[in-house]
Amino acid sequence: MGQPMEKTTYIFTEPYTTHKDFMISAQTRLAEGKGFKGSQIEKMLYANFNMLTWITTINDMSPFNVPNMNYSPDMYNRDSFFSTVSTYNKELNLSIWEQWGRTQTTKGGIGTIITPYMGSVEAKDNEATIEWLIWAMLNQRRFSVSLPQDKIQKAVDYVLNEFDSVHDGKCRSHFSLSQIDIVDFNPKADRLGVNQGMLAIALRTIKELGYPVSESYIEKVEQEYRNFYDPQRRHLLFDRKFPDIISLTDLEPEFFSLWLFGRPMLTDEMVINHLNQVPILNKAANSPYPELGTTAPICVRLTKDKKGFAYLSGDYQPFEQFGAANYSNGKNDGYYYNGGSWMRAEYCAYVVGLKHGWKNAKKLMENRVWAEIYLNPKWPFSKEFIPTKWTSTDSWWVSTKGLCWNVFILMADEVAEMRTPDMDPDYQKR
Repeated sequence: MGQPMEKTTYIFTEPYTTHKDFMISAQTRLAEGKGFKGSQIEKMLYANFNMLTWITTINDMSPFNVPNMNYSPDMYNRDSFFSTVSTYNKELNLSIWEQWGRTQTTKGGIGTIITPYMGSVEAKDNEATIEWLIWAMLNQRRFSVSLPQDKIQKAVDYVLNEFDSVHDGKCRSHFSLSQIDIVDFNPKADRLGVNQGMLAIALRTIKELGYPVSESYIEKVEQEYRNFYDPQRRHLLFDRKFPDIISLTDLEPEFFSLWLFGRPMLTDEMVINHLNQVPILNKAANSPYPELGTTAPICVRLTKDKKGFAYLSGDYQPFEQFGAANYSNGKNDGYYYNGGSWMRAEYCAYVVGLKHGWKNAKKLMENRVWAEIYLNPKWPFSKEFIPTKWTSTDSWWVSTKGLCWNVFILMADEVAEMRTPDMDPDYQKR
C-alpha cells in the first residue's frame, strides 16, 4: 500500500472450440506473451512453471516455487531446482538458490523443504546438497557471479564426508539420491545405482567449483557406477538387494554428465540394453507411434525369464516402511513409484538413449510428449505422473495435476540439440 506497482496483463482472443483446447491455448499464449519460443509442450510447461512461481509471503517478496497446488505452500528443493535451472532468469535462479542456502545445517547439508512462516523443516542426506552445488556451478557459468564461498565450502565438505567418508569410491547414504526417496536405510546403504552415479556428478561439480578432487578419484567413482550394470540381466541395478527391479532414474546421473559436462560415463551398450528392457505401455491408437506404446514405468520388476514385467508386490519391493500394502494384491499397480510414468525422468532417459545411439529415442520422446498433453483428454497440462495401469482416466489421482518440474525437458531438449538457450526470453537479459 502507498507504493507504485507495475503489473502486466496478457489478453488473447481466438475461436472457442473445447475446454481442453482453451486450456492448451491459455498455456501456450502466456508463454508466447512472455516472449518464449519453442514447441507446444515447451510453451505449456514454461507457462505452468511461471504460474507456480509466486512471492514467499505478503511480507517477503522473494520468489517462491512450489511443485503444484497440492503441495502448496511448500517449496521442495529438487522441484525448485529442476524447475528454476530450466530458465535463464538471473534474478530467479540466484534468489531461490540463496533461499536454499539459508537452510544449510551446521554440518553443511542443504534442507529439503521450505514452508513459509515455518522455514526449513526437513534436512537429510539426500540429493539436495549435490543439486545446490550443481546450481552454484550453473549460476557461475551463466551469470559470472560471485557466490558465498564459505557456504559452498561447507557444502563441499558435507558431500565429501557424508557420502564417501572412507574414500573408497563407493557412495553410502541413508536415502536415495533421486526422486524415489520413500525409503531410508539405517545403517547407510551402498547398494543403489543412482547414488553411485550422483556421487560422480557431485565430485566433478566440486572440481569445477575450484576445490581439489583428483581425476583418478572421480574415475574410480564412475567405474563403480558402471559396475552396477548387470551383463546377464542387461540393465543397471536399481538396488542390488532387488536385482530384478529396473528404474529409469538410474540413467539420471548419465543425463547430468551429458548435460553438465558433455561427456558420458556409461557405454552405449549399457544404456541401450537398459532402455530396451524398460516396458513401454499404454498403446493408445491415436498416439504418434501406437505400436510402441506411450509411457514407461519409472520403477518396475522384470520377470526372471526376461520375457515380461510385473509391478512390485508385497514380497518383492524395497519400500517396506512406506507400506507393503501399497505394493501388493494389485493395490495401486501402475501408480506412483509402483509403475507410474514420470515425464521428467522418462524423457531425460530417452535423451540419454538418443545421445548413445538408441534407435527408439526420438519416437518415444515424441510419444511421451503426446501422452502428457492428450492421453487424458480432460488434463492437457503437466502432471506429477501418469498411471500405467488404469481402465478410465477418471480414476487418475487428482492431486497429480499441474506439477511444474517437467519444465526441465527444456534442458533435455538442449542436450538433444532440439532447442537453443536464446529461445528463452531471459537469456539475453543475463
